[in-house]
Amino acid sequence: MGRLSDRMQPFLRNRELSRLQGKILTAAQGRSVRSLFFTSPRSGDGKTTAAISTAYSLATEGQVKVLLVDGNHAAPCLHRLFELPVGPGLVQFLAGEASLEQVVHATGHENLRVMSHGAENGLGITNMGSEKLKEEVAALMASCDCVVLDGPGFFVSSDAALLAPWFDATLMVIQCERTKKAMIELLRENIHQVGGNLLGVVLNKRKYYIPRIFYG
Repeated sequence: MGRLSDRMQPFLRNRELSRLQGKILTAAQGRSVRSLFFTSPRSGDGKTTAAISTAYSLATEGQVKVLLVDGNHAAPCLHRLFELPVGPGLVQFLAGEASLEQVVHATGHENLRVMSHGAENGLGITNMGSEKLKEEVAALMASCDCVVLDGPGFFVSSDAALLAPWFDATLMVIQCERTKKAMIELLRENIHQVGGNLLGVVLNKRKYYIPRIFYG
């Protein structure tokens, strides 16, 4: 069984991150959203934290069965954060080398399960055909109510462009005062060009220069 490490626990109690679930449902405007793909322009913008917080919120407050998947071959880390072995995981499942039952781990929360990436050697899914990838993503979604995938940075790995079209919604995570507007626009255009559905933007590490109460 996986257990989220103590250093990540404070993020689960973060009020703004815990509101992501509600904001995602609002942005969806009644449309069914059963799979979420988190990406960012680069690494280190906070998408893993946003993905974990959203998965936790959906599982505990939304009471839906959530599968949190590590799809970031450039820097897989869910296995460390949940104190799990790195493999077998997503890579082995997509390659047909492991069953879903072998790669999905329970956590301390009834509705939240987690799948590690499966490799720490930068092994991606670039060589997988799009139809095969579509089938495997559909299999993941059939195993739960909602799949939350922590993907790679869009401009870090070609895997992001391959994965985005097969998810109901893509969330772009940017970092306050770090991510440039031009980068955001470029990523938005790229997600649209590959057929992804950009549902919204998550602003991470927001800074407050006046008391927080005055912000909307």
